[in-house]
Amino acid sequence: MMSSIDYQKAVIWSLSQFSQQKRAADFFDSLRTGLCVYSPGAQSLYGKYDVYWGTSQREKLVVMPDFEQHLWMIQRLDLSAARQTGIYLVPGEAIGREGFYLSVRDSNKKRLLLPAKSGFRQITRLFEKKFGQPYCPIVTRGDLREFRQSHPYLHLHHVDITRIPIVSDLTKRDVLDMSRQKLSTLLN
Repeated sequence: MMSSIDYQKAVIWSLSQFSQQKRAADFFDSLRTGLCVYSPGAQSLYGKYDVYWGTSQREKLVVMPDFEQHLWMIQRLDLSAARQTGIYLVPGEAIGREGFYLSVRDSNKKRLLLPAKSGFRQITRLFEKKFGQPYCPIVTRGDLREFRQSHPYLHLHHVDITRIPIVSDLTKRDVLDMSRQKLSTLLN
């Protein structure tokens, strides 16, 4: 059983509105090696974490940091610099394919599906060209969603590391490096 201190560090998603709760939990668990999770309550970014589902409260997905991997945890981090991107990570099974896909809007506001590997490369180039910085994806509470009550997907946030308040340049670099390392694991 988790202590109250542990619950403060947890990121908890309610799955009560999901018709496919186990599918949503399994989808998120399959991405655990590739994406960082931000806990607003603890103001911490987690690179290594565990995902729990099926406890006494079956309608909740709980993300807990791996406390033994303290180098994969950045604390006292106000991520008000994290912005919604409108970029969604979709399981291939939702579209009759394998792997992961990104759903993005083109210049005409039309949704496109790109294989995750090439899609993340394109997005990274776009962010560097348009904003002068690399794409730094994270997920946080509320980013796990369900499409047509059958398939889960994740909305991705971007952290503008130049706008993270009250931290050193080294910490900003750590946020970017951790996000990049996790993403490269997902894509390989």
